[in-house]
Amino acid sequence: MKITKKELIKTAKELNELMGLKPAIPTAKDTEDSVLMEKIGEAAEMLEEDDEISEVAQAVIDFIAEEKEEAAEEEKVEEEEKHEPEEEETTEQLVEKSDYKVLKTMVAEYPEFKGIDINLYPIKKTEELRAHMLKVLAKAAEKENAPEVKKEEKKPVVKKELVKKETPAKKGAEKEKPISNKTQNESIPLCDVPITIGNIVSFEPAKSHPISEIQEGVVIGLAWEKRSASIFVKIKNDNGTFHKEIHSLTIIS
Repeated sequence: MKITKKELIKTAKELNELMGLKPAIPTAKDTEDSVLMEKIGEAAEMLEEDDEISEVAQAVIDFIAEEKEEAAEEEKVEEEEKHEPEEEETTEQLVEKSDYKVLKTMVAEYPEFKGIDINLYPIKKTEELRAHMLKVLAKAAEKENAPEVKKEEKKPVVKKELVKKETPAKKGAEKEKPISNKTQNESIPLCDVPITIGNIVSFEPAKSHPISEIQEGVVIGLAWEKRSASIFVKIKNDNGTFHKEIHSLTIIS
């Protein structure tokens, strides 16, 4: 709907006569439309319910009310926009729009650009510098958005120390086979003996021994027994001293 100047002046005259407005609404032809609409709008607010006005005047008043409401809404929106916090520019946006001086400052102050040697980029290579900085940011974003790969936690290796257990001697327990000085001093037959004094070996105690777990110990002696034609090894650990045939041992070191 559009209101003409003629309709505005007619409405102004009608309201002046009906309401006896003082000062009256100006009705000269050279009066600005905005002034007419403002004064008519102010007068319309003072109309009583039983005041009778023409259809033209009512149409003009309704139009002015709608215009006023729309203007108030626009003003409200503008006011809200003024108070809305401005979005901070991203580093990428800054790099894209900044000149050489700002880019140089960013390289010096931003930790993500610490790997860039600014001496390689004089002012004539501003675009090359910009491209390098954007590439650094792209790689950082790619790394940040990459799916997280869970690392398997390594279970700590618990070293078991051999604890010497003092157990009462049981009937039938394995007895140490004494190695006499004579036996130890006798020459072992010439053959390939894989074990020497100082080796670490593992072995299984005799079934009659109170300790059933596989043992580890250090070789402290070798003896040749003529009767059985076997080499016996003397082993020592925290649980005592053991004598085992050489073929029943496993060399650890």
